[in-house]
Amino acid sequence: MNVVILKACAEDPQDRYQTAEELHADLALLNSGSHSPAHFSPDGQRIVTAAEDHTVRLWNAQTGQEMIPPHRHLGPVNAVEFSPDGSKVLTASSDGTASVLDARTGALVFPPLKHAGPVNAATFSPDGAWIATADGDGKVWRFNADTGELLSSPLEHAGPVNAVAVSPVGQWLAMATEDGRVRIWEAGSDQLKHRFRLEGPVRLVRFSADGKWLAAAVHADAPGEANKEWQVLVWEVESGRMLGEPLAHNHVYSLAFSPDIVF
Repeated sequence: MNVVILKACAEDPQDRYQTAEELHADLALLNSGSHSPAHFSPDGQRIVTAAEDHTVRLWNAQTGQEMIPPHRHLGPVNAVEFSPDGSKVLTASSDGTASVLDARTGALVFPPLKHAGPVNAATFSPDGAWIATADGDGKVWRFNADTGELLSSPLEHAGPVNAVAVSPVGQWLAMATEDGRVRIWEAGSDQLKHRFRLEGPVRLVRFSADGKWLAAAVHADAPGEANKEWQVLVWEVESGRMLGEPLAHNHVYSLAFSPDIVF
């Protein structure tokens, strides 16, 4: 397993793990040979990880000790994420379920949310009030994060949805699909704002911190520059214009904007 730690806030930087190797040694993660999800809590004190044994585990970021019993899915875990206030953990799995856990105890907040296909992605809204899930059956669903109640009809697509993102103020919802589409919807009205057609499966989408830009990672059907098969594209959300040329990569495992939106 390769873990990339982008940033964790602390009064003393020496209290934080500086490299992936240090983290691996102290957490004794069960993953091997894969790029599995991991996420810091908002206060930087905890880490949630997904392992190849289909478990979700919560760790103390200072000591590397497990904090709650592991939560087990029946298939690979595709996403893990803390709620904005750190009180809940969201999981998404290929077993066709998404779960919301109490971050203090590990208990289910409500029964797992069942989907018709694998749940490829899941995320909290910026205020933590609702969650969005994306499944292999071509749907993006929204549920109440406290009760699991379905909030509206799903946003539908003809093929699997690989990723979903919500803008920082909750105005926009973006989906990325296996057949090369990126769509941006107005979250409140479900009105489609933009659609983009790309040459290959789109695996990731991410909004910038101010919500003005959207980035997507596509596995191009035909290798481009220097036979690099992956591209990252960035659009201005309001106008839909693309920023510059696609950025070529050998592979893309995650996307993130800098906090000041410089890159």
